Amino acid sequence: MERKQDFLKLVVDKGCPAFSLKGVYLVTDQEDRLVERVESAISAGVCAVQYRNKARKDDDWFATGAEIKRLSARAKVPFIVNDDPLLAMEMDADGVHLGQDDGDPA
Repeated sequence: MERKQDFLKLVVDKGCPAFSLKGVYLVTDQEDRLVERVESAISAGVCAVQYRNKARKDDDWFATGAEIKRLSARAKVPFIVNDDPLLAMEMDADGVHLGQDDGDPA
């Protein structure tokens, strides 16, 4: 099996402090009461929150993400946006998760 040469791209921002993730890393779904459930998970001690919503891209999607970002920041839990570098920048996220087929962040 041939391995792709561009299997993994690492983008490092030297201006940001590094952080280490140890523990449970929450990846959100699109189900009801999302903010309430994320707040419970943060209270229970998750080490990071990845905001992932593949189904809905509307005003409510942004408002929900902003509320989750606020909860994460208050608890000093890293907030990561899934698949959307522009949204991550707009929300001042701590990071963005990009899969192999999600484009080039540079």
